[in-house]
Amino acid sequence: MVVNQFKPGDTVKLKISNQQMTVRSVSEIIDKRPSKIKNYECVWYDNAKLQRAFFTEDVLEWLAPDHDILHFANYE
Repeated sequence: MVVNQFKPGDTVKLKISNQQMTVRSVSEIIDKRPSKIKNYECVWYDNAKLQRAFFTEDVLEWLAPDHDILHFANYE
């Protein structure tokens, strides 16, 4: 069983920036490699506009839960 590095509701950021985001969902990328690649849907606000994008776990890092950020794991 493969364990996800991140789960919905976790606060993460890109390794190359300080943009704080919330993981909304996790899916697998299907390709020809034997190991499955996790794809994380992340959401965040940019100038009061809700943004959404997908990232692989190698570009994300987890932020401690004491960061001041809203959680959007169950937004509609």
